[in-house]
Amino acid sequence: MLQLGYKQSSVDPYLYYRDGIMIVIYMDDCIIAGKDLSQIESAIEGISAMFEIAGEGEMDEYLGVKVEHMRDGSFITTTSDQNRSL
Repeated sequence: MLQLGYKQSSVDPYLYYRDGIMIVIYMDDCIIAGKDLSQIESAIEGISAMFEIAGEGEMDEYLGVKVEHMRDGSFITTTSDQNRSL
């Protein structure tokens, strides 16, 4: 990721960021987030030039955290445990 110009977070070593894009890598999973779709697509292009990746579309759950996308572009997260109690 550093070769692609991303900076590694000093707080979370799995978080990389650059120009409004955040990338979280955990084992062989990756989340790419940003407000500008063209920047996200550019990030995917750069990563796919270095690694074999499979796009899985919008995220709805990751590591036990459910993600609900809102119309205004924001999102709400809940853990699987919270979902069971609701």
